[in-house]
Amino acid sequence: MINKTKSVLVTGGAGFIGSNLPKKLVELHYNVIIIDNLSRYFKSKKIIKL
Repeated sequence: MINKTKSVLVTGGAGFIGSNLPKKLVELHYNVIIIDNLSRYFKSKKIIKL
């Protein structure tokens, strides 16, 4: 059987919409991937490069 679950990429996951939209998408059985660079929340001096 083929898995027909759709995947969704949500950018800006730390913002208001980006943090609430995934909840609804999961309820609708989507596979959700969230990314955010947090550039509006932290000064670049505090971000540690990996």
